[in-house]
Amino acid sequence: MERERAEYERRQRYLNKKNDEKQKQKEEREKQEKLRQLEENAQVSRLEGKFGVIITTLKNNTTVLDLSISGINLNPAQIRALARSLGENASLKSISLARKQISDDDGAKIAEFLVTNRVLLKLDLDDNNLGDNAAKSLAKLIEFNRFVRVISLESNNLTNTRKEHGGVVEMAQALAKNKDLLCLNLNNTNLNEECGRELAKAMKENFTLIQLDIEGNKYLNYKDVLDIQEALLRNKMIYDEERLQEWRERKVMHKEEEDMDVRVIKEEEHREIEKFEARFQVKLEKEEAELDEEFEKEETRKQKMMQKLAKEADLMKGKKKKKKAAPKK
Repeated sequence: MERERAEYERRQRYLNKKNDEKQKQKEEREKQEKLRQLEENAQVSRLEGKFGVIITTLKNNTTVLDLSISGINLNPAQIRALARSLGENASLKSISLARKQISDDDGAKIAEFLVTNRVLLKLDLDDNNLGDNAAKSLAKLIEFNRFVRVISLESNNLTNTRKEHGGVVEMAQALAKNKDLLCLNLNNTNLNEECGRELAKAMKENFTLIQLDIEGNKYLNYKDVLDIQEALLRNKMIYDEERLQEWRERKVMHKEEEDMDVRVIKEEEHREIEKFEARFQVKLEKEEAELDEEFEKEETRKQKMMQKLAKEADLMKGKKKKKKAAPKK
């Protein structure tokens, strides 16, 4: 009994110690997060220069469609402030954050904020310091974001070591569920054999990705690479057929619109002709009525003139008769 009690107390002390350690770690994380938030707020509160313009336009949704962060050295606080603004933006279509020395954790923040973005189509994070944490957040971006079409991660050490590849595996699993992403660049990202196997497995279920760049990864299995290429060729054929079908449908719709326009024009012409004929008929009837009236007036004048002439003729005959009758007296 004493032994069991001692073992129980030892376990409790161990659990309490673990709990204390977890609580301290949690408090430390919260403290670090507050410090990072303060740094972000400080960066935003004194916005100036090109970075200030970028953040302001992102917040106001007045950015250019295609934004490249060139000529600016960003510190971690600025990168996190930028990530938060990207998550809230509703105007930007493409952004390049290549060669910005973005850390693994900050890359994870960028992907995390972009999960709910509904307008961004292209994300370029080439040649940074992204690793397993960023890969895990990017996996969520691939799984839940239905708007991003292109993601480029070239020259990032996504696996950190050949044994640490959980994030890339999660990306592959998310890729199996995604039906919107068209291009994923994993060139020179230190993918290992397990990554290649998971990507090949994912491509058996993905029918929309048409470009998956996996060059520069020397540890991939040759058969997995061939399987991925075959799947991409299959998807490209599907993509081309869908685009061709869309083109045909647009052509039919355009022809129908043209036919509709022609019908509308003909109907309008017909209505105009009917209006003209109606106006012409009214005018003709009016002119005929005027002519009839004028004719009647002329006939009346003629009759009056004839009557006058007849009276004058009768008067002339009466005078002649009187002259002939005068000598008998």
